[in-house]
Amino acid sequence: MKIALRRWSAFIPLLTALLAASCIVPETSTKQARAPSGPSKLSPANHTFDLEKEGLKRLWPQELGQLTSNRRLQNIYCAGRLVVVEAADGELHCLDAQSGTRKTVVVLRDGLRRAPTAMGNALFFVVGTSIYAYDTASEELGEPHNPGFALFTSPQVYRDKLVLAGGNGHLALLPVSGSGQQWLASLNGPIYEQPVISGSYLFAAAAGDAVIAWDLEHNRELWRRTPDAPSKFSSGVAVHGGSVYVGDGLGFLYAFQTEYGNPTWKVLLEAPIVGRPEVVGTKLLVLTDLPSLICVELGAERQVLWSYPGARRLLTTGNGTVYVLNEDHSVAALSLDTGQELWSDPLPRDCKIAGDPDRPVLYIANSQGSIVALAELD
Repeated sequence: MKIALRRWSAFIPLLTALLAASCIVPETSTKQARAPSGPSKLSPANHTFDLEKEGLKRLWPQELGQLTSNRRLQNIYCAGRLVVVEAADGELHCLDAQSGTRKTVVVLRDGLRRAPTAMGNALFFVVGTSIYAYDTASEELGEPHNPGFALFTSPQVYRDKLVLAGGNGHLALLPVSGSGQQWLASLNGPIYEQPVISGSYLFAAAAGDAVIAWDLEHNRELWRRTPDAPSKFSSGVAVHGGSVYVGDGLGFLYAFQTEYGNPTWKVLLEAPIVGRPEVVGTKLLVLTDLPSLICVELGAERQVLWSYPGARRLLTTGNGTVYVLNEDHSVAALSLDTGQELWSDPLPRDCKIAGDPDRPVLYIANSQGSIVALAELD
């Protein structure tokens, strides 16, 4: 069973979309110049870090030791209270996210296909078409569980179960014991982004098909909605204030009621919407395939506040600051209110970066195994 590593989306001319009378036309995007390249201030190879002007401080450094040419660092992830650093051949190093202290090392039969998922002391790894549970306290690796379909997203935690979303559109619940998997629903398209769980409701979108709401408490479908023809959904979902937000391939951002799925509004953005929208306060951060990052105010006016070109991935958010990874592999800090670029740093090409979803911390590692955690100043 093959796993799709990247999503494709057809670029449909926007002329058709502009004919939709119900859309809200956003403000004109403000393009901003990229800062000139130079030595990276964020590189973990640096001996000192002078980041006061950037509003950052070094939280901790860590060295994995001598990595040989065939054991180069592959990636870095934040999973709950742990930072997981992946070397070649399935070798995973788990560090304490607060202190950088080494906790444990585990070797899997192959590399990770998705970011790890944390639940208490347990980590769940997607390797090939299987899921492994790893107890970081006892350092015990469980037997693999094959859900019967390829996972295109990391498992999502719901109480003592995992929500599994598949490339064939399947949604299932898996108890942490690894047995008794329960099928929930099926969508007619791959699910590329993690579903969102709000209370006992699960919301998920399938590329090209529909967005669905599922009641996990009573195991029943609440509603499902499709986009206005000829469009197709192209993003994950976000939930805020009684609304579900999802984007399509024409560049429309839709809002549906969480309870009944009634459409409430839609706004036309500058390009097809990708990734999973993120809510920060009363603002919604949306990625497009230009690439760019767009900020939408979720108040009564539903105003597009700003657009920042070049953003490929949202890393984390802080006190009025948004941190992004750009298509040129630079890291930038933006003002949440205005979208103004506060600073930009040319991250070395051999560096991998992960943001902490729960606090404004960046974890950066290079291929030689040097790692640093950088936190926003108080």
